[in-house]
Amino acid sequence: NINVSGSNGIDEMALVRFSAATHSTNNEQRRIPVTYTEDTPGNYTVAIPDENLLPPGYYMLFAMDNGVPSLAETIQIAQPVFTGANPCDGGVNIIPEVTVNGTVNTGDDFYLLTGGENITIAANGATITNITRPDGSVANAATIAVTGLDENSEGWYTLKTAAGCFTRVKLVINTPDTPFCATTSNLALNKPAKQSST
Repeated sequence: NINVSGSNGIDEMALVRFSAATHSTNNEQRRIPVTYTEDTPGNYTVAIPDENLLPPGYYMLFAMDNGVPSLAETIQIAQPVFTGANPCDGGVNIIPEVTVNGTVNTGDDFYLLTGGENITIAANGATITNITRPDGSVANAATIAVTGLDENSEGWYTLKTAAGCFTRVKLVINTPDTPFCATTSNLALNKPAKQSST
């Protein structure tokens, strides 16, 4: 589930996959309605279908009001995140845990940030012996703090146990050339402004 903010009383929401045509055939064309609940006026919980209906890739999320679509928000549907028992270290779960500005997030492997957050990376359910940063340097610790988040601290962080089992977390700064990607994030869907005709 993801949280979406928008206009009150949205009639319908749907995901539209980015197109990919070859030999005049658009093999990726699909529109998938999604179910949602309006928790409070203008705040919605949207259920994202599983990978059998929604193959991984980029999708446009639209809200409709009397058939009029909103401007879309682009989201990335990722491969399922492995959170089961890890086979190589005695059945211990290795689940990423990232604390952003004091808020603990467990189980997500992708974080889109603004660059000003205070971030701590750890794991839930396993003892991590070292963490490899995007630049290849290794911190021999179970938890590390990422300060001064910039392009040098973007990328994949690999958390490993003594048995060599690992999980990964990716930090990306939201810049104009970064596509919007989300697992559980707040999206904004609002009615487009009315156009005048002359």
